[in-house]
Amino acid sequence: MEILTAVYLFLSSLFLSIIPGREFKEGIFQQPTSFYPPLTQNSIEKTVSKLIFRGLFRYNTYGELENDLVDTYQISDDGLTYTFKIKDNQYWIDGKKITSDDILYTSYNSPSLQGISTDKIDDLTVKFKLQNKYSPFISLMTQGIVQNNSLEKGNDLTPVSSGDFRVVKVKRSGPIIKEITLYSSKYKISKLTYRFYSSEDELFTAAKLGEIDAFTTEQEHDLPNFSNYKYPIISNSYGLFFNMAQEKSIDVTLRKNIAKVIDYEEIDQKYGIPVEGVISKDAVYTDKKATINPFDSKFKDNYSDKELIIKSTNSKRNLEVLNGIKNYLEESLELSIEIKLFSNQDFIEEVVKKKDFDVIFFGIETQKDPDRYINWHSSGVKSGFNFTSYQNAVADKALEEGRSQTDQTKRIINYNKFQETFNKDLPAIFLFHPFVNYYISNRVTGIGEKYTFDSSDRYLDFINWAIN
Repeated sequence: MEILTAVYLFLSSLFLSIIPGREFKEGIFQQPTSFYPPLTQNSIEKTVSKLIFRGLFRYNTYGELENDLVDTYQISDDGLTYTFKIKDNQYWIDGKKITSDDILYTSYNSPSLQGISTDKIDDLTVKFKLQNKYSPFISLMTQGIVQNNSLEKGNDLTPVSSGDFRVVKVKRSGPIIKEITLYSSKYKISKLTYRFYSSEDELFTAAKLGEIDAFTTEQEHDLPNFSNYKYPIISNSYGLFFNMAQEKSIDVTLRKNIAKVIDYEEIDQKYGIPVEGVISKDAVYTDKKATINPFDSKFKDNYSDKELIIKSTNSKRNLEVLNGIKNYLEESLELSIEIKLFSNQDFIEEVVKKKDFDVIFFGIETQKDPDRYINWHSSGVKSGFNFTSYQNAVADKALEEGRSQTDQTKRIINYNKFQETFNKDLPAIFLFHPFVNYYISNRVTGIGEKYTFDSSDRYLDFINWAIN
């Protein structure tokens, strides 16, 4: 049976890869190793994984959580037990039904679900038992479900999947992936092909030669016949992060004065969109009363006896941003500023992990749920997740209560308290959610606005795309 299934998948994929259809070709310079949701690491792996696998829940074009595979669900009164019933007659591409065994297998192999007790109620129903209340739990259920026993079979780039798209062709040159094609009969553009290159320069050349229809880059290019559909990455918040263990040298007054002299609008126009504080761009939980842009063009102070070293990674954008910040601080505060840049690896290993800094310019990743426990709760100081060493008992309690409440009104109260406390202490000054330049051929139409939390969300409206 296993051999017959493998033959069926091979032949069906071969057929779908050669049938005529509109094809969208995107250039990529990261190499993929696995599209299984529990194993994805880089951007292209996560992007393809979301296209070919379904979760119990998903986020729509507005960033709202909605049902996907799940039909109904219940949360116990104590907030510890979640019972999910999946829709009947949902299938993998090999024709097998999606069942509760697949849900259980995925949870056993998912790092984010380790330590959670699971029970099979019937073929369509699974129960999860948490040790402690954790209100973001539903958001974890957006991770793609994998077929029972599939990880052991390999096929990392051609897995048995369940989404609108499936992988139908992988072209290699030795160990190097050269091209991967996805297929879906539900879209005007039925083929989505990724062509892999070794550098951004090669991507740019491929676009000029017409080899690809799209590519993403931090840099801006002048490309005839291409339009730049810039989109922000909401999950990534760039800013100045202070080492709170060094508060004697950079106290809260100085931090707030630094916040007053930075021209946020000038920075955002070039590099991204404004960050709305520590919980940003959330229609429910972002505290709209908080002052997120305290810029005062007339404010002056004298810190001529002080010197700050700002550390960051070595990129053209980072250097441009830091030179702008240096000008603001030197002109308005008379602070002496030195900029030190590091390779990505050295910055993480020698600066962030060892907390060898007073100030760093950095981008942190957050989840869609407003829970910010991992970054800012004092329990994370020793583990290194709270790399600023921020500690405040009021903030801790608000974060603890916020992640343990399932009632939205109570969560709002707790997260407003956290944001208020954070803004008083100001362990970080957020500047922008970074733009990604997404160059797409002018022959592609139907691309619209959407909530791009991460780079994979660029396809949220793919159903409307067409090729002329």
